[in-house]
Amino acid sequence: MTAQFRRATALTAIAVTATLMGGPAVAGEPDPVGGTPPPVATEAPAPEAADPTADTTPSPDHTVDPRALSAEATVDVDRRTVLLVGRSTPRATVVVDDLFEVEADGTGAWRAEVTGVRLGPTTITLAEYVAETLVDESTLDVFVGQRLQASGRFPDDRTRRAQVVGTATPHARVEVVDSANHVVGATDAADDGAFEADVLAPDAGGPATYDVRQSLDGEGIDHAPVTLDYGRAVEVTQPVDGAPHPGGPVALVGVGVPRGEVRVREKGSATWLAPAATVLASGTWRLTTTPLDDAVHELEIVQLGRGGNRTTDTVTVNHAEAPEPPTLLPGTITGPTTYVSGRPTTITGRATPGATVALTNAWQTPIAQGIPTDPVTGAWQYTRILVAPSVYTLYVTQQLGDLSATSGPFVITPETARPAFAVTSPDRAAGFTSGRTVTFAGTGDPRASVRMQNKWGTPITGPVRVSSTGRWALSHPLYAPSTYYLTFIEATPGQPERRVDFGAFAPRP
Repeated sequence: MTAQFRRATALTAIAVTATLMGGPAVAGEPDPVGGTPPPVATEAPAPEAADPTADTTPSPDHTVDPRALSAEATVDVDRRTVLLVGRSTPRATVVVDDLFEVEADGTGAWRAEVTGVRLGPTTITLAEYVAETLVDESTLDVFVGQRLQASGRFPDDRTRRAQVVGTATPHARVEVVDSANHVVGATDAADDGAFEADVLAPDAGGPATYDVRQSLDGEGIDHAPVTLDYGRAVEVTQPVDGAPHPGGPVALVGVGVPRGEVRVREKGSATWLAPAATVLASGTWRLTTTPLDDAVHELEIVQLGRGGNRTTDTVTVNHAEAPEPPTLLPGTITGPTTYVSGRPTTITGRATPGATVALTNAWQTPIAQGIPTDPVTGAWQYTRILVAPSVYTLYVTQQLGDLSATSGPFVITPETARPAFAVTSPDRAAGFTSGRTVTFAGTGDPRASVRMQNKWGTPITGPVRVSSTGRWALSHPLYAPSTYYLTFIEATPGQPERRVDFGAFAPRP
């Protein structure tokens, strides 16, 4: 494996040994980095004495011309070494990782071996010196081993586990680790680095992301993420949990992962209640169980999805209890409590909305039947002429379907003689003085109120309460030249209104 260097300044401290290409070697011993052993050294002739009068200033031909520092790396994974072969300025000194140095030969070639290198990515720094002057520096990025390449896949057979496949360092241990740091798959890379590892299904829906790691002899190299999407977990949408079940087959509808297999059973049982169904491409599935009794059943739905992923959901169907029978509201008579003999009297009341009402007397003799009630409020009414001196004791019987109920008694008595309603003053014939307040007085029912209006029905004044002694009075200013046509009205709760037309009331001349 080779790697081209790039310029940088980072340093990595690692144990190293180095051999200089073309450097001195011990006679008769092999070159530590390979090659033919150097010949035995022989004595070289003595150099001639230097001319003390000679000019020692370097000529332009002797000027040092630095060459760009370069290197290639060859990695030996088993030995954990990196062999560097490079070029630089001839006879330059190359410092490796600021730990040792080698000298280039006369052509600028040099070589060095770095040992004890950790597996995985590492950076080697190089610095070139000429006459102890730094002229160039570089970094070399090296990967000791084979970089991990990994991806996930699902076999066509959904019962088989998903796989993580790819390439790694030959013979490396490859482990698939889940988010809880549990190893869920492992294998060893082949001689060419290829691997495939079966992955335990998470038994949960949706995507699952794993950390794929490679190591050799217990030493980590590198890792890469891989995501496997197991699709939607099974879910029951019909019936809803707690739905009533009167007995018979139960129709189930739900969603899941397309092409998954869905089954149903009683929770805790090993017996399936229906043949397996396949989830449609739309994600919908349907199942109908064998007939079940009307007891409570907790059903477990099991889906076998891609990669052998198993998910479950439950739904409980209950005994279909009979609905509670409807109840009748109490029937009442809300009014009146008295009547005016010989006049129509409207009897009002309330009962259960939608029921019909019948009125009977104390001897259970029907007075009225089939009186409808308001379907919302239950209000009802019935009009009849009552005759004094009878005291009417009434019962309200209501009917709604098969239900019937009677309430009562309710008593309606004849009115005693009511005080006459009359205007006793002023004297209409005497007229009124313009601009003065005129007081009108009279008698009436102590329970009543009295108001005054004109001939067009426009209120003029009042109402005022009739006193307990049956007297009332109203005051209002009148102005000439108007002639007033006045009407006085008495209103008594539960009784018809009484009116007195006062007639034309003219101003005095």
